[in-house]
Amino acid sequence: QKPNRHAIHLSSDYKGPWNLSNMFPGVKWTEVSKKYLQVNMPQNVISHWKQFFIKLGVKSGLAVERINEEIDPKTDAYSTKWDISEWKRSPDGKYTVRDYYCK
Repeated sequence: QKPNRHAIHLSSDYKGPWNLSNMFPGVKWTEVSKKYLQVNMPQNVISHWKQFFIKLGVKSGLAVERINEEIDPKTDAYSTKWDISEWKRSPDGKYTVRDYYCK
């Protein structure tokens, strides 16, 4: 995978801030393999690997992006759990919702 096209995360083996696989077991995360690390490797060497991967574009936390989601009340209104009665419509009759997407 290429970090500029697909989010790659550091696993907890690299002392990342979270263990994503345990926190979100239903999500398939692309994580850096622990094969680069040796048993009983000193912390400073693990830190060098971590910094190396971060420079390559690997995420040390969650990769979150703000998106605008359009909801068409004719087709999508009943699929959302939100109360859309107070939302403002655009001229084309659709609703635009700011949302956050985790890659």
